[in-house]
Amino acid sequence: MSLLERLTGATPEKLEHKGDRLMAAGRWGEAMLVYESARDKLAKRSGTPGDRQHRLSAKIRQARQALARDHWRQARDLMDGHYWAEAHEMLTLAIEVSTDQDFQRTLERALRELEGRYYEVNAPEPAVRGAVRRETPAGQLPATGDDDYFLALCHTLPAAVGQAYQRYGDDFKRGYIALNRGAFENAVRHLEQAHKAHPEPDSYIPLELATAYLNLNRQSAAHDLLRLFRRHHPEALPAYQLLCEIYWDQKNFDRALALLDTLPTDLATSVAALLLRGETLTRAGKHESARQHYHRFIDTHGWDPTVAHKLARVCLDLQDRDRARELYRGIIDRCRGCGARIDPQIRHEYAELCFAESQYDTDLLESYLALVQEIPTNAAQYYRRVARIYAHQGHDHEARRFIGFARQVEAHTSDKGLPRDRP
Repeated sequence: MSLLERLTGATPEKLEHKGDRLMAAGRWGEAMLVYESARDKLAKRSGTPGDRQHRLSAKIRQARQALARDHWRQARDLMDGHYWAEAHEMLTLAIEVSTDQDFQRTLERALRELEGRYYEVNAPEPAVRGAVRRETPAGQLPATGDDDYFLALCHTLPAAVGQAYQRYGDDFKRGYIALNRGAFENAVRHLEQAHKAHPEPDSYIPLELATAYLNLNRQSAAHDLLRLFRRHHPEALPAYQLLCEIYWDQKNFDRALALLDTLPTDLATSVAALLLRGETLTRAGKHESARQHYHRFIDTHGWDPTVAHKLARVCLDLQDRDRARELYRGIIDRCRGCGARIDPQIRHEYAELCFAESQYDTDLLESYLALVQEIPTNAAQYYRRVARIYAHQGHDHEARRFIGFARQVEAHTSDKGLPRDRP
């Protein structure tokens, strides 16, 4: 990084690329914040909106919606476990983050459902009944306290780790909550205080503090903490993941691979470790090595949808479209076979691959129509794809109708300052 960049921070281009990587990794909240930072810096540089600013605005909307849907998924899991306050927290966050009015209405209905289920479970207890009443408007439940939110976060961790986190005191609690809410400066301030109060070598605090540092582009400080942390917790895969991200940013792929060679045997054979190695090989441009790596795993351990998805992408990099299509088809067929939800990103990638190969059949048409609902930010593009398929099948009236839908979406997004999608 140049002296100027060290003084002024990362460039909008680098921030956008980082946001893209975070989106690809499913880290929606972090991606949203990075995209917003990139857009703000670009605005200061150019002064007037341009195509790149519009593109960043579109990416921010996509990240916000993905984050909202992730909060919705977590809320459903918490409701199933009767963690009512935590579920309310997640639903409230989802409503605040979502950019889709229809989805917001779905979330508001879920809040009303939560109230009803809470009442039914807790009705025998008069003291609790008064806390959450049926007539309380959606979104107006008593605010979830930080203690409840912190406990909900700890419950998502391995039991020993979660118990340790609860012993680290108020500064750690505040810092950990701030970290999970994307308030990284605040997180660093509290986690540093917690680290001073709990300097014992086997503490987990350095892992969370390093995560906060990385989100503020303080790579050197994060790297030092992680190296020391790994000595005392060689089994903690998140430390390896964060170190790999640092080495990826530095283009030091050999160092990342050498780090992964030090993984304990049990950890080295996990899917997560395999994905880290495959991602490192791919980023290093060693696509054939990555393909062989993923194939060996499937041959040895059997089918895994995440590994198959990574392998499909590597096959596309190697222009092996037939194998990629076969893998995507296998992922989708297995999801349908067991009734699991198909990841919209996988459906999108498979549909685009089939479209590029001019496989204009009914299955592809139905995939694009489903994607309109699943990834609404790409709706105009998907409508144009549908129109092309109908035209190929000789249904000119339907083709014109869907071109009209695409234009309506484009006009609507253009009014909001977003870019128009084109095939």
